[in-house]
Amino acid sequence: KINLNLFGLVIISIAAFFGFGAIFSQMQLNIGAQASSAAFAALFIILSTKFLMEKESENNLKNEKANKVFAANLGDYQKASQKMLKIMENNTITEKEINELLHSLADLIIFGSNNSRDAFQKFIKKSQEIFEEAVTTGNIIQRDDDIILIKEDSIELWKYIVDFQIASREALDLDIKGLNKESLNETFGKLISKQDNIDNKIVNQFEASEYEWLSRKSSTNKLS
Repeated sequence: KINLNLFGLVIISIAAFFGFGAIFSQMQLNIGAQASSAAFAALFIILSTKFLMEKESENNLKNEKANKVFAANLGDYQKASQKMLKIMENNTITEKEINELLHSLADLIIFGSNNSRDAFQKFIKKSQEIFEEAVTTGNIIQRDDDIILIKEDSIELWKYIVDFQIASREALDLDIKGLNKESLNETFGKLISKQDNIDNKIVNQFEASEYEWLSRKSSTNKLS
């Protein structure tokens, strides 16, 4: 079986021999010296080409790996964010949802940044405190009961969500210009207070309990 590498070296050597013929003739080298020089020139060309091809292949692998890591990282951030937003959308929290948050925290260990994990942990810790207080005060009867979030707790939880979102963008190397945490937290605080006033007016007007109203809102959101 013919060695293709050796065959290619011979072809390149012959081409180099004739290609550098004019230079060799001026240097008054004999045929043997010319052939040896051509062979070394061909070898140099082959090694240089091989090095460049290997570097290109290495760079392609690095880019492919970076793209896969980015996609996996983005997926983890989105899943964690969706779990937090689901709690805020319903304005209630359950033990099951806290356990789901812990699952996402474990996922963030792989690709998540320190700042994003820190913000996510604070969200979990606050959620646990809310649930623990409800158990202590007797506001929960069954393990799957929903705990209604009061305005102050909602504002604090939204703060951790904002911190998490911004930390996630930084970790993904996305532009964060124009995103100011203090300004965003202030905005969410005002919006939550406004919505809390609206909910209270609706509860008073229709003489429905706060839990009934929140349940109705949650059902409407799910249907839409």
